[in-house]
Order: sequence, then C-alpha cells, then structure tokens
Amino acid sequence: MSFDQTNLTWSTLSQKESRFVIHFAGKFRRFYLVYFRKAYVERQMALRKGECHQCARCCSFVFHCPMLTQERLCRTYDRFRLEMCKRFPIDQKDIDEVARCGGTCGYRFEKPPLLSPPSHSFQADFSKRIQAFPD
Repeated sequence: MSFDQTNLTWSTLSQKESRFVIHFAGKFRRFYLVYFRKAYVERQMALRKGECHQCARCCSFVFHCPMLTQERLCRTYDRFRLEMCKRFPIDQKDIDEVARCGGTCGYRFEKPPLLSPPSHSFQADFSKRIQAFPD
C-alpha cells in the first residue's frame, strides 16, 4: 500500500499530531547534526549570537525533559548537559521550531560573510603560467 492510497495526509493530522511529527523530526535532525555533522554545527555556533532565555520551550518539544524542575529550570544547566542541549539552537530551523510553540528564542544567527570573488581570475593566472613555460 502506498502513502497516497491511505487516507492519512498532512491535512488530516490534528494540530497536536503534526506538531509531534515536526518536533520529533527536529530532535532527530539535531541528534544527527551534533554527532555526525560536527563541522556544520561548529560553523553555525560561530554565527550564533544572543543568549538563552531559559524558557524551557526547547526542553519540551516532544516530551518534557526529566531534568526540568517545577520552575521549568534545568537541573544540569551549569554542570552536565547533553551535547544536543548545549548546541541548541543549531540553526534557524530550531529558532523557527521554538516560534511554532509560541516562544521567542534569545538566539539569532548572523549571515555568513560573503566570499569575495578572487582579485584575479583563475583563467588569467593559468594563462600566465602556461606562457612562462620554456619552449
């Protein structure tokens, strides 16, 4: 049975179900990035500015983190946190995910600097080198 043969579509999912799917996919994406795309995460961390508001929205996307206190503060914030928690948000997608929950993340991402074009073309440089070869 293919997906289009079922009655299940994104429009038939309830808001709660679709939010769960989005947040679960986000958790899985962050896990993958933190442990398998470390260079990407490091580049993103260099672009990340701001600070955590400690609102705990990111700690309760799919489930409420067991490390949250009744006051919604992290018990392990200054001592031991999972790498995914330390690196949140990794990119703009994570900030958008917080916004979907009605929160405002204290972080933002600056645009990466544009690479300026080389001062001379590769072709011109290559042509000069070819001409410099003795006959």
